[in-house]
Amino acid sequence: MEEKVDLKINPLLECSAQLFALVAPLRAERDAQLNLPDDFREQVLGGFDVLERMAFERQIDTATVQDAKYALAAFIDEAVMASEWPGRLDWMGRPLQLEFFGEHLAGEGFFERLNKLRQGGEQNVNLLELYYVCLQLGFEGIYKLRGLEQLMALQVDLRSQIDGYRGVADPRLSPDGAVQTSVFSRVGRTCRFG
Repeated sequence: MEEKVDLKINPLLECSAQLFALVAPLRAERDAQLNLPDDFREQVLGGFDVLERMAFERQIDTATVQDAKYALAAFIDEAVMASEWPGRLDWMGRPLQLEFFGEHLAGEGFFERLNKLRQGGEQNVNLLELYYVCLQLGFEGIYKLRGLEQLMALQVDLRSQIDGYRGVADPRLSPDGAVQTSVFSRVGRTCRFG
């Protein structure tokens, strides 16, 4: 008998949803739909304010919020800089990682933090999932230079670690909507109509 997985919404992903939604057009190459650089930046900064407010309401500790902000800043900076959006040149002059953390090393720092979080075990599973989502949505960081095969291997290993903590989710879209094999569902297959 299969073990049922208790699906819970990751509060960090819930708090970050607005930021992921803002970056989606950049990743989809629909850059013409974005506002002017200052407007977009204001929206992103507002998204970080929402993240912090929602995290506070959910009593998520400050260190966890900082690790989440770091991953998201790295992800958004890379998405902007890799896009064809004309505002990317202005963004490069003041990336989020510099504004929030005073550094230009988030492409490497993302993976250093991820490694530390992985060593922390199950208590970091929400952060691990957030980092995993950033990777799944295209963040490459230093692996753009090191090789995408290594990045893919890291993603598989990270997913396996998360599944070890959460349990493996059912890959079917709707397990309860599976085709029935009773007599009633087979009638139409063997009888001709008309």
